[in-house]
Amino acid sequence: MLKEEELDIISICTPQETHANITIDATKSNIQAIFCEKPIATTLEDAKNMIKFCKKNNIKLVINHNKRWESSFNYAKKLIELGKIGKIVSITGYYTSGLFVIGTHMLDILMFFCGDVDWVLAEEEKTSIKTLKFSDNYSPDDPAANAYLSFKNGVKGFLNGSCKKEYLIFEIDLQGEKGRIRIEDNGKNVRLWKIKNSKLYEKKLSFKKENKMINAVKEIVDCLKNNKESISSGMEGYKALEVIAAPTYGTELCETDEVNDKILARHHFSNQTVARNALNLWNK
Repeated sequence: MLKEEELDIISICTPQETHANITIDATKSNIQAIFCEKPIATTLEDAKNMIKFCKKNNIKLVINHNKRWESSFNYAKKLIELGKIGKIVSITGYYTSGLFVIGTHMLDILMFFCGDVDWVLAEEEKTSIKTLKFSDNYSPDDPAANAYLSFKNGVKGFLNGSCKKEYLIFEIDLQGEKGRIRIEDNGKNVRLWKIKNSKLYEKKLSFKKENKMINAVKEIVDCLKNNKESISSGMEGYKALEVIAAPTYGTELCETDEVNDKILARHHFSNQTVARNALNLWNK
């Protein structure tokens, strides 16, 4: 086709693993732009080559992350630019289906609002699901994932993906210093919350005020008398420490187990020095 026709623009809507080869072949023709289906490729190396060849031949490469052109998402971005919710503090995206099918749209639109990602901590969903009731483009080889994203501008992001839901969802929750924006129903609705006086929170609720330390002592006595665990047991304290120690000491995975009434901790570290320091703290 490229040899027989004088084309200005081509659209690549083939399977994702073929995007790179077709794009690079197309750069050998006289086209001016390539509109390629998402994701751009299946490997970073392929994506780099696509960009390199297009740049070398002065061809515009456009990826079909179509939410960037959808009215509702642009309207929400305009509200942010106008300062309607102040500086963005956090963003959460909810989606169904696989990362390469729908997750790529979500990740792209999160960056559309918040800029580049600095680092990410993610976990892919483990599931035996083969098909989705509402989608025929799902593949078991393309799992969903949950992730925590730290953007370069300081915004914190959360990606909530799952194929276990028996319904379709694609929604975003943007929380700023002065308000909140929700994009709902796959972009059909945008809702804006602003700060204002609330009669609900101005109303004083009636409850008995007690001294928290006296309550703590009372509960300890009750635990001793009735041989039960406290609501703030040592294990609950350990769980909290386990979480806050992870970013502090580089813990990648923390697990607990109880054997013969002894708590054993198993940590996997990327740095042995950090591991020794953390284990020394544990031994103390």
